[in-house]
Amino acid sequence: MCFGGRAAGRTFNSNFHCSKLSNFESFALQSAGMFKHAANKLTAKRPYLQVWREGFAELSQRLIAALDLHPEPTKLSAEGLLTHETPNREVHCAIQVGTGRSVQWAHFTKTTLAHADISVLRLNMFPDATTRAPKLDVEFFYGFGFANMYINLVPRTNLITDPEYVTKYYRQPGWGGSDKSIFDLKLECEADPAFKPFLSRSLDMRVLAGQAEGNEENAHKIVGIASQAVDMWLAMMSDPEGGQGLTHQESIMLGQLDKHLLNWSRLDPDIKKASAVLGEETTERTLQLYTKDPAILLNGNS
Repeated sequence: MCFGGRAAGRTFNSNFHCSKLSNFESFALQSAGMFKHAANKLTAKRPYLQVWREGFAELSQRLIAALDLHPEPTKLSAEGLLTHETPNREVHCAIQVGTGRSVQWAHFTKTTLAHADISVLRLNMFPDATTRAPKLDVEFFYGFGFANMYINLVPRTNLITDPEYVTKYYRQPGWGGSDKSIFDLKLECEADPAFKPFLSRSLDMRVLAGQAEGNEENAHKIVGIASQAVDMWLAMMSDPEGGQGLTHQESIMLGQLDKHLLNWSRLDPDIKKASAVLGEETTERTLQLYTKDPAILLNGNS
């Protein structure tokens, strides 16, 4: 099934293409090469972006192996993978969705806008109701000469009434064998002169966010920070106490909260910008994948 798009007041045959990849590993390793024109054109201008591409692939592989992630078929794609490319091959986007152990929904996204000198690598992990662990977001965004890092551990509770959650997941060191907490890692980044504070336009909280000059040293530094955060989060996911003592009612409440977290993408202030580039229909399909929209799920899965 393919879909047309609309951008800048005109219709074009950019289309989503339903691609068949056997698993997440294929996506992690191969999708960067699906549209070599846009990706390679940008990397040729900014060679250090290859550091991000390789680092993102390594992080993806680690998550795939640890959580037994596998593609989730949808009504949009039998393999859970959708790709988009404009006729001039200057813009491409690939999205892979799936599920795994204690993960109700996961998606990996790679976007390149060669004409605008923009590259985005993004992964989002939504835990299921068997664990209290936070949701994980990691995004590497390059644009306008700057390397931007967004790493988010989104709480799945009301922090005001649940201070123990803050202590356990944000202030407690030792996750993933680290002598730091995720809060310590945040303070470390804030103290690094290579980064300057970055205020996200998005409504959701950013545990780690920073903007640095685009160069190879900072690209390696950002990948290293993301790697530490992913290790901590994976340890949170494997913590046997994370789901211990969860009552049936608490699991129901977690499920209700998770529906709100899944739908949070629709509140992003940059949706209009995405529509202008990808077209309204393509953007809507993307949002359906990001939000686990029931309209695209098979067999009534939710």
